Amino acid sequence: MNGLNLDPTEIEVLERTERKLLPKGRYTCKLVDAVDEPGNVSKTGATYSRIKLVFQVLQGDYKDERVTKYVLYDHSERHNDEKKAMAVSIGVTFLAKFHDAAKCDGNITPPSLKTGKPVDVDISVRKGGVKDNASGERYPDENDIDKFISLTRETSTSESPF
Repeated sequence: MNGLNLDPTEIEVLERTERKLLPKGRYTCKLVDAVDEPGNVSKTGATYSRIKLVFQVLQGDYKDERVTKYVLYDHSERHNDEKKAMAVSIGVTFLAKFHDAAKCDGNITPPSLKTGKPVDVDISVRKGGVKDNASGERYPDENDIDKFISLTRETSTSESPF
């Protein structure tokens, strides 16, 4: 098949189900998707690159649920903004620790990350921030990934490289 060309009469439309917020805990997960998102532009005009990682729970009450994590790995203002530099450092450290814990092949690239083995993942719940000050509306709470555990040793994403 060359490009997208679907017959809508042959598609079984699935009912949309809301994603579950996983309770804080340890889950055995596999990275099922890694999408590079280079060259994004912020509201201030700065450019940044990130990767979207999607982890799928492999067993237990939350089997097949997914947790998405966006990881920053480059920012145009990292050389003159300490906070941007720290965010990039945290992002690349996160990627390196996952790569190591999952025993991925080769350099850190989207395809190489998907070669990794399942890992235990410590997941927490991050409270949603304020969306609108006037109304008090908040973004929904989200899951976050705190730590990877390989078969032989622990690798924490919360440790700073500094």
